[in-house]
Amino acid sequence: MSLGQVRHKVRVGVVGVRRGRVFISTMDQHPDAELVAVCDLSEEALRPIKAEYGDRIAYYQEFGKLLEHDLDAVVLANAAHEHSLLAVRALDAGRHVLSEVPACQTLGEAVDLVETVERTGLVYMMGENLCFFPHAGEMRRRYRAGDLGEFQHGEGEYVHDTEKIWARLTRGDRSHWRNWRGSTFYCTHPLGPLIDVTDTRVVRVVGMETPNRVGHRYGRLHGDSGLLMCQMSNGATVKILISHGGLKREPSSHWLALYGTKGCIESSRWDRNLVSLYIDGAEEGRREYAPDLSVVHGDWVDDSYLDVAKRATGHGGADFYVSHAFLQTVLGRLENRIDVYRALDMSLPGLLGFRSIMERNMPFDVPDLRDVAAREAWRRDHWSLDPKYRAPGYPTHPSSFPVPEVSDDVYGQHRGHS
Repeated sequence: MSLGQVRHKVRVGVVGVRRGRVFISTMDQHPDAELVAVCDLSEEALRPIKAEYGDRIAYYQEFGKLLEHDLDAVVLANAAHEHSLLAVRALDAGRHVLSEVPACQTLGEAVDLVETVERTGLVYMMGENLCFFPHAGEMRRRYRAGDLGEFQHGEGEYVHDTEKIWARLTRGDRSHWRNWRGSTFYCTHPLGPLIDVTDTRVVRVVGMETPNRVGHRYGRLHGDSGLLMCQMSNGATVKILISHGGLKREPSSHWLALYGTKGCIESSRWDRNLVSLYIDGAEEGRREYAPDLSVVHGDWVDDSYLDVAKRATGHGGADFYVSHAFLQTVLGRLENRIDVYRALDMSLPGLLGFRSIMERNMPFDVPDLRDVAAREAWRRDHWSLDPKYRAPGYPTHPSSFPVPEVSDDVYGQHRGHS
């Protein structure tokens, strides 16, 4: 069997067992998948997986060894700043890829990724799970049906107070990528669904951030929140807010709003299962309701998968729909919902938005890497905070504002958390 060709079941390996835990469970239960291997750098992290799955699957601590295993696809739930690097290796090894967000951390990586996907012809999908939340799905259904008219303005926010779980996320490692990344790096959660709904892309972005008044208390160095102001390809405007611990609220906010020429729709700020719909001229006025999942997801999730969907509860079931969409795409039953071009549409505004922040809010045009000619200007551009790319003119600190010095004691208090 040639590389990239799949059986009636997709043989899957999962990389990263912490975030990947839900993918391990889902792929093990899914009728169209066969979980065959998992990979993690940490033997300690692998230990509970081995206890649960025993010798039914293989275990690796080296990614290269995983790629030598007889499998069709890999799920990348590894460290976010290395998604594209592992995706390129997997694709070159003939494996389909489902990658966690964001797709990449530099424009140079983006060029390499898109050209690798094109060269190999394999499936690359980015697993932006908020696109599969009920409120985002209902927004997409209503907009695509023409109920809202032409897209004029959108807003999205992802506000997640991670202070209480930071020790578990970073385990006291001062150099952990979550401590040094930029404030707009994780823009795909609020921006991705709006792009998925409207089939537009960001053409120009301006970034802003707030000072680090909270994050330094637990070792995070970037601004407490990041803001993106976007001009879209159809002329619409979009405002995006991202915060991981700097803004205080519970529960976390996965809020979306879309305004069209005929009406508007938005999710509830406090109950993500509800949406409010207003259609100009409709007798009922504004209507608040819980979307019908059978209508939202249409006929691409039939009854034979619903039991798995109910058991796979990661992110309210959205992780199941991400996994299911990827498997159906690999098997040729579904069009790729978030292919490499759409993945970069969702990811690059955050990278260039942070560049805007560090250059006094200068606007940046966002390249469309579908255009081969547009790639040359960015091919060797690795402007980022990642120490491995450090070069003259690159940022040496993840905030545009002064940040109080963080003592080793702060990180020491976090060590030992699993």
